[in-house]
Amino acid sequence: MRDNDVEYASRRYVYNNKKLRKQLMFIIFVIFLLILTVLTWLGIGLVDYQEASAGNQSGLTKVVVEEGDTLWAISRRFNSNEDMRKIVYRVKKINNLTNANIYPGQQLIIPVK
Repeated sequence: MRDNDVEYASRRYVYNNKKLRKQLMFIIFVIFLLILTVLTWLGIGLVDYQEASAGNQSGLTKVVVEEGDTLWAISRRFNSNEDMRKIVYRVKKINNLTNANIYPGQQLIIPVK
Protein backbone atom coordinates (compact mmCIF):
# COMPACT_ATOMS: atom_id res chain seq x y z
CA MET A 1 0.00 0.00 0.00
CA ARG A 2 1.34 3.43 -0.90
CA ASP A 3 1.52 6.39 1.51
CA ASN A 4 -1.24 8.18 -0.37
CA ASP A 5 -3.53 5.16 0.01
CA VAL A 6 -2.93 5.06 3.77
CA GLU A 7 -3.60 8.80 4.10
CA TYR A 8 -6.77 8.48 2.02
CA ALA A 9 -7.96 5.53 4.09
CA SER A 10 -7.38 7.37 7.38
CA ARG A 11 -9.21 10.46 6.13
CA ARG A 12 -12.10 8.34 4.96
CA TYR A 13 -12.25 6.57 8.33
CA VAL A 14 -12.50 9.90 10.18
CA TYR A 15 -15.12 11.17 7.77
CA ASN A 16 -17.24 8.05 8.00
CA ASN A 17 -17.01 7.72 11.75
CA LYS A 18 -20.02 9.69 13.02
CA LYS A 19 -18.84 9.75 16.60
CA LEU A 20 -15.52 11.33 15.65
CA ARG A 21 -17.32 13.84 13.44
CA LYS A 22 -19.58 14.88 16.31
CA GLN A 23 -16.61 15.26 18.64
CA LEU A 24 -14.73 17.35 16.09
CA MET A 25 -17.76 19.57 15.52
CA PHE A 26 -18.15 20.05 19.27
CA ILE A 27 -14.47 21.00 19.63
CA ILE A 28 -14.73 23.46 16.74
CA PHE A 29 -17.89 24.95 18.28
CA VAL A 30 -16.21 25.38 21.69
CA ILE A 31 -13.18 27.04 20.10
CA PHE A 32 -15.48 29.36 18.16
CA LEU A 33 -17.30 30.34 21.36
CA LEU A 34 -14.01 31.01 23.16
CA ILE A 35 -12.77 33.21 20.34
CA LEU A 36 -16.09 35.07 20.22
CA THR A 37 -16.02 35.60 23.99
CA VAL A 38 -12.47 36.96 23.94
CA LEU A 39 -13.22 39.29 21.02
CA THR A 40 -16.37 40.56 22.74
CA TRP A 41 -14.49 41.14 25.99
CA LEU A 42 -11.71 43.00 24.20
CA GLY A 43 -14.25 45.06 22.25
CA ILE A 44 -16.13 46.13 25.37
CA GLY A 45 -12.91 47.04 27.17
CA LEU A 46 -11.70 49.00 24.16
CA VAL A 47 -14.94 50.99 23.90
CA ASP A 48 -14.84 51.91 27.60
CA TYR A 49 -11.19 52.94 27.38
CA GLN A 50 -11.80 55.09 24.31
CA GLU A 51 -14.88 56.65 25.87
CA ALA A 52 -13.07 57.48 29.10
CA SER A 53 -9.92 58.80 27.41
CA ALA A 54 -11.73 60.97 24.87
CA GLY A 55 -12.59 63.60 27.45
CA ASN A 56 -15.11 66.27 26.51
CA GLN A 57 -14.82 65.45 22.81
CA SER A 58 -17.23 62.54 23.22
CA GLY A 59 -19.48 64.14 25.83
CA LEU A 60 -17.60 63.32 29.02
CA THR A 61 -16.62 65.60 31.87
CA LYS A 62 -14.59 65.25 35.07
CA VAL A 63 -16.28 65.93 38.38
CA VAL A 64 -14.81 66.10 41.88
CA VAL A 65 -17.17 64.51 44.41
CA GLU A 66 -18.28 66.82 47.21
CA GLU A 67 -19.72 65.99 50.62
CA GLY A 68 -23.26 64.61 50.25
CA ASP A 69 -22.99 63.83 46.51
CA THR A 70 -24.39 60.59 45.13
CA LEU A 71 -23.91 58.99 41.73
CA TRP A 72 -27.58 59.57 41.03
CA ALA A 73 -27.40 63.31 41.88
CA ILE A 74 -24.21 63.86 39.90
CA SER A 75 -25.62 61.98 36.91
CA ARG A 76 -28.87 63.99 37.06
CA ARG A 77 -26.90 67.26 37.20
CA PHE A 78 -25.40 66.55 33.75
CA ASN A 79 -28.17 64.40 32.19
CA SER A 80 -31.56 65.65 33.34
CA ASN A 81 -33.58 64.15 30.45
CA GLU A 82 -31.97 60.69 30.35
CA ASP A 83 -32.80 57.43 32.13
CA MET A 84 -30.74 57.78 35.31
CA ARG A 85 -30.34 54.03 35.76
CA LYS A 86 -28.51 53.82 32.44
CA ILE A 87 -26.40 56.89 33.19
CA VAL A 88 -25.41 55.63 36.66
CA TYR A 89 -24.52 52.27 35.11
CA ARG A 90 -22.29 54.00 32.54
CA VAL A 91 -20.65 56.14 35.25
CA LYS A 92 -19.86 53.03 37.28
CA LYS A 93 -18.50 51.23 34.22
CA ILE A 94 -16.39 54.15 32.97
CA ASN A 95 -14.89 54.72 36.44
CA ASN A 96 -14.46 51.00 37.25
CA LEU A 97 -16.75 51.21 40.28
CA THR A 98 -18.13 47.95 41.68
CA ASN A 99 -20.83 49.72 43.72
CA ALA A 100 -22.31 53.20 44.15
CA ASN A 101 -20.08 54.25 47.06
CA ILE A 102 -18.23 57.48 46.30
CA TYR A 103 -16.14 59.72 48.56
CA PRO A 104 -15.46 63.47 48.81
CA GLY A 105 -12.46 64.44 46.72
CA GLN A 106 -12.86 61.47 44.38
CA GLN A 107 -12.66 62.34 40.67
CA LEU A 108 -15.27 60.81 38.37
CA ILE A 109 -15.77 60.89 34.62
CA ILE A 110 -19.43 61.61 33.84
CA PRO A 111 -21.15 61.26 30.44
CA VAL A 112 -22.85 64.48 29.33
CA LYS A 113 -25.76 64.58 26.89
